[in-house]
Amino acid sequence: MPLCLVVANQPVALWNNEWLLPEIVSEFPQNSIVDRETLAKTGQVITFKAKRQYDECVY
Repeated sequence: MPLCLVVANQPVALWNNEWLLPEIVSEFPQNSIVDRETLAKTGQVITFKAKRQYDECVY
């Protein structure tokens, strides 16, 4: 679920970065793990059997 929030461009803490130096954290924004250009070119890749749970999720 947290990765879905990253893809949806919503704020979420994926990792505990508190032990890293602030310069390192700022140089690796978690949104950089999503290739937005490729994502825009693709359609729905996975068909969910329990799609309602994802539709009701607050992004």
